[in-house]
Amino acid sequence: MTNTAVTQTPPIEWPDYGIGFVDAIKRGFKKYATFSGRASRREFWWWVLGTAVIGAVLGILLGLGMHTDTYSGTVSLNAFGVIMSILLVVFGLGIIVPTIAVTVRRLHDAGFSGWFYLLTLIGGIGGIIVYIMCALQTSPNAPKYGPPVPAGYVPPTHGHQGQVPQGQVAPQGQVPPQGQFAPQGQAAPQGQVPPVAPQGQVPPQGQTGSLGGLLHEAEQKIEGQVPPTQQPPQA
Repeated sequence: MTNTAVTQTPPIEWPDYGIGFVDAIKRGFKKYATFSGRASRREFWWWVLGTAVIGAVLGILLGLGMHTDTYSGTVSLNAFGVIMSILLVVFGLGIIVPTIAVTVRRLHDAGFSGWFYLLTLIGGIGGIIVYIMCALQTSPNAPKYGPPVPAGYVPPTHGHQGQVPQGQVAPQGQVPPQGQFAPQGQAAPQGQVPPVAPQGQVPPQGQTGSLGGLLHEAEQKIEGQVPPTQQPPQA
């Protein structure tokens, strides 16, 4: 019987290939200093875009708080500019560790060692090489960088959601795949309905555990006990 995919949010230890912008930023801060495991391309690029936008907005606000003297040309900060400069410095320092962490995890998902991040120390060309490596698709070698599989969960592959394997119980709160019932002679798992015999079809002899079989037996008993209605003779 074909497995039926069950959409669910991947555990925090696994990469999320369908993550959105806000969730990617949240996940980046939740895994602030986590250098093990993997990160999807969406996780990485949403983080890069989000931190760049926030930094740009703070920079613009900082510029609004600057004042340039017309005669001397000196630049000074008003109270608003001082606050924005402090926020920009705090934000810049605060994203250093999670940015390195998500880059290392993205390298793992692309099949590379996280030590390749050290190429950024070379300068501009090293950073470009790392960005190119992070833009690659998920590698077949990526699972060796992942944690153990959580019970009852199949790690998602690129472009696919997680699945509950056949024979395993769906996670709590999820409906089992439609059309999958317990084998003959076994009790159906909790939350599943035993199969009903199709209309007009008699179940095999001795198999009366289903609702259809019980209805069929009751029908036969009624037909055997109630005599047919006698019609009055024609005149």
